[in-house]
Amino acid sequence: RLIVGCGNSKMLMIDSTNGKVVGSIDCGQGVDAAAFDPETHLAFVSAGGSGNVTIAKVEADKLTLVQTLPTERGARTMTVDTKTHRIYLSNGKRDDASSFKVLVYEMVEK
Repeated sequence: RLIVGCGNSKMLMIDSTNGKVVGSIDCGQGVDAAAFDPETHLAFVSAGGSGNVTIAKVEADKLTLVQTLPTERGARTMTVDTKTHRIYLSNGKRDDASSFKVLVYEMVEK
Protein backbone atom coordinates (compact mmCIF):
# COMPACT_ATOMS: atom_id res chain seq x y z
CA ARG A 1 0.00 0.00 0.00
CA LEU A 2 1.08 3.56 -0.77
CA ILE A 3 -0.19 6.57 1.17
CA VAL A 4 -0.44 9.69 -1.00
CA GLY A 5 -1.44 13.26 -0.22
CA CYS A 6 -3.03 14.93 -3.24
CA GLY A 7 -3.55 18.49 -4.44
CA ASN A 8 -7.30 17.93 -4.40
CA SER A 9 -7.21 17.76 -0.56
CA LYS A 10 -7.43 13.95 -0.44
CA MET A 11 -5.38 11.30 1.33
CA LEU A 12 -5.33 8.20 -0.86
CA MET A 13 -4.31 4.63 -0.17
CA ILE A 14 -3.16 2.98 -3.40
CA ASP A 15 -2.48 -0.66 -4.17
CA SER A 16 1.13 -0.58 -5.39
CA THR A 17 0.69 -3.72 -7.51
CA ASN A 18 -2.01 -2.32 -9.80
CA GLY A 19 -2.35 1.43 -9.07
CA LYS A 20 -5.94 1.09 -7.84
CA VAL A 21 -7.18 3.54 -5.19
CA VAL A 22 -8.43 1.37 -2.32
CA GLY A 23 -9.09 4.07 0.29
CA SER A 24 -9.66 7.81 0.41
CA ILE A 25 -10.40 10.48 3.02
CA ASP A 26 -10.48 14.28 2.96
CA CYS A 27 -7.48 16.22 4.19
CA GLY A 28 -6.47 19.88 4.19
CA GLN A 29 -5.24 22.24 1.47
CA GLY A 30 -1.60 22.67 0.55
CA VAL A 31 -0.59 19.04 1.01
CA ASP A 32 3.16 18.53 1.08
CA ALA A 33 4.08 15.30 2.84
CA ALA A 34 2.78 11.85 3.66
CA ALA A 35 4.18 9.42 6.21
CA PHE A 36 3.32 6.03 7.68
CA ASP A 37 4.12 4.47 11.05
CA PRO A 38 4.14 0.68 10.53
CA GLU A 39 3.89 -0.16 14.23
CA THR A 40 0.81 1.97 14.96
CA HIS A 41 -0.68 1.57 11.46
CA LEU A 42 -1.22 5.32 11.33
CA ALA A 43 -0.86 7.39 8.16
CA PHE A 44 -0.19 11.14 8.23
CA VAL A 45 -0.65 13.85 5.60
CA SER A 46 0.46 17.42 6.34
CA ALA A 47 -1.38 20.37 4.82
CA GLY A 48 0.34 23.71 5.38
CA GLY A 49 -2.35 25.70 3.61
CA SER A 50 -4.95 24.55 6.11
CA GLY A 51 -2.51 24.27 9.00
CA ASN A 52 -3.26 20.68 9.92
CA VAL A 53 -2.17 17.06 9.75
CA THR A 54 -4.73 14.42 8.85
CA ILE A 55 -4.17 11.19 10.78
CA ALA A 56 -5.80 7.97 9.60
CA LYS A 57 -5.75 4.34 10.70
CA VAL A 58 -4.76 1.93 7.92
CA GLU A 59 -6.65 -1.37 8.03
CA ALA A 60 -6.40 -3.66 4.97
CA ASP A 61 -8.27 -1.71 2.27
CA LYS A 62 -9.69 0.95 4.57
CA LEU A 63 -8.60 4.37 5.82
CA THR A 64 -10.38 5.59 8.96
CA LEU A 65 -10.01 9.17 10.14
CA VAL A 66 -8.46 9.28 13.62
CA GLN A 67 -7.85 13.01 13.99
CA THR A 68 -7.39 16.27 12.17
CA LEU A 69 -4.50 17.72 14.17
CA PRO A 70 -4.25 21.54 14.14
CA THR A 71 -0.64 22.62 13.55
CA GLU A 72 0.34 25.98 12.02
CA ARG A 73 -0.37 27.47 8.61
CA GLY A 74 2.70 26.91 6.47
CA ALA A 75 3.90 23.83 8.38
CA ARG A 76 4.08 21.16 5.72
CA THR A 77 7.42 19.36 5.47
CA MET A 78 6.98 16.39 7.80
CA THR A 79 8.50 13.14 8.98
CA VAL A 80 7.56 10.47 11.51
CA ASP A 81 9.91 8.87 14.05
CA THR A 82 8.82 5.23 14.09
CA LYS A 83 10.58 4.60 17.42
CA THR A 84 8.91 7.38 19.43
CA HIS A 85 5.81 7.70 17.19
CA ARG A 86 6.24 11.48 17.13
CA ILE A 87 5.70 13.56 14.02
CA TYR A 88 7.90 16.52 13.17
CA LEU A 89 6.98 19.47 10.96
CA SER A 90 9.03 22.49 10.00
CA ASN A 91 7.73 26.02 9.69
CA GLY A 92 9.00 29.57 9.35
CA LYS A 93 8.61 32.76 7.38
CA ARG A 94 10.21 32.75 3.93
CA ASP A 95 11.97 36.07 4.41
CA ASP A 96 13.11 35.50 8.01
CA ALA A 97 15.50 32.59 8.60
CA SER A 98 15.44 33.28 12.35
CA SER A 99 11.74 32.31 12.44
CA PHE A 100 12.50 28.67 11.51
CA LYS A 101 11.14 26.13 14.00
CA VAL A 102 10.39 22.45 14.32
CA LEU A 103 6.97 21.45 15.63
CA VAL A 104 6.78 18.13 17.49
CA TYR A 105 3.57 16.18 18.09
CA GLU A 106 3.04 12.95 19.96
CA MET A 107 0.04 10.62 19.90
CA VAL A 108 -1.49 10.12 23.32
CA GLU A 109 -3.76 7.14 24.02
CA LYS A 110 -6.99 7.95 25.83
